[in-house]
Amino acid sequence: MVNLLKPLRAAGREWGKVGEILRADVGTDDADIMKKAKWEVMDKTSVRGIFEFDQSDRLSKAKRLSLDFEDDDDDSIEMQIPRAGEALAALKFCEENRK
Repeated sequence: MVNLLKPLRAAGREWGKVGEILRADVGTDDADIMKKAKWEVMDKTSVRGIFEFDQSDRLSKAKRLSLDFEDDDDDSIEMQIPRAGEALAALKFCEENRK
């Protein structure tokens, strides 16, 4: 299960009610990864991903991540993720060594 430990904050964007679940398509600079992934509203300016994910190799090689929320008519949110591979390796290590 992927849980983005640091909530996603989008400048100038307000999400909704705390606890509300939003759906978004997740993709990278070269591949679509997941359709309608769940994102939980943390506060009016941040959300976090709460979805199962088993394609870490696709994400680890990505340079850019994009989210396209289904209730949003604006452009998708895009962000640079140059060290995604390192972050995923750290998460995997923690999962394997959890006591």
